[in-house]
Amino acid sequence: MTSAIDARTLFLQAMDALQDDAYEKAADLLYSALNHLQHADDAPNLALKAAIHLMLGQLNADMDEIAQAREHLAIAHELYREFNDPIGRARVRLELGELAFWEEQYTIAQKHYERVLALLDHDQEREAQAMALMRLGAIAFEEDEIDRAYTFYERSLKIFEELGDTLSAAGAILELANTLQSEKPAEAERLFLKGFTLANEAGSNYLASLASHGLGVLAADRGDWRQALDYYRTAIDLKNRCGDHEGLIFTYLALGTAERELGDETAAQRAWEQAAELARREGMNEVEDIAKALMRSEPIDWVGH
Repeated sequence: MTSAIDARTLFLQAMDALQDDAYEKAADLLYSALNHLQHADDAPNLALKAAIHLMLGQLNADMDEIAQAREHLAIAHELYREFNDPIGRARVRLELGELAFWEEQYTIAQKHYERVLALLDHDQEREAQAMALMRLGAIAFEEDEIDRAYTFYERSLKIFEELGDTLSAAGAILELANTLQSEKPAEAERLFLKGFTLANEAGSNYLASLASHGLGVLAADRGDWRQALDYYRTAIDLKNRCGDHEGLIFTYLALGTAERELGDETAAQRAWEQAAELARREGMNEVEDIAKALMRSEPIDWVGH
């Protein structure tokens, strides 16, 4: 004899397993919970069933089981629709948007994120709203709709600041800075500096490294190669701390350019060699070729430019 209470117990155990990053254990517990619900002697608990499918969708996405993730999310969405839970539907739509976004299916992702915002009132699931706005900003930026991207990022930042989420606020500020980098470099610099401060407050070496690299690019664009060099070195230190190996490659490429512009050919070659080696390890063949091409280039083509 089984009941929905047994299923809820398993669901709570799965949440505890997730706290310990025990994904496979959590998934097993959730499937057991579904089995208990299927054979329960009492009335079906649709809300619990929907929550289980939502969590299984998230888990499968984390484990790169994308087809299964979509299947569970689709079931969760229909269950939430069945008992008229717009908040549940919005949570599912956010997850479906994430799946489409990371596969660069931007048209599909945009529809999901827009639906998230349409389903929620102003004071509901503020974090989900902020994330949807962030992603809509990223999609607009990819489509070269800069003003629209800026508006989405600003709205997202406002929510993160209201929530006191320093880490996410830092991420939103850096997205704003990237958006303005070409057209309004002075404003972008102010935002990169603010993002750097917030990232450090949140303890994120990764975001701080992005801010420092962005500041280096702005300094290089205005010909201040000494300052660019300092920013790139800071970014490399931070990227080494957080293990951002791909990011290191591009910062080493930029560092080499700054070194050569300042006349230190040996340091430039060393930086590009680092970039080429890291690119080789990461299987980034095209980037490795770029680094090697820079190593073969003549100093006279760079110094003083």
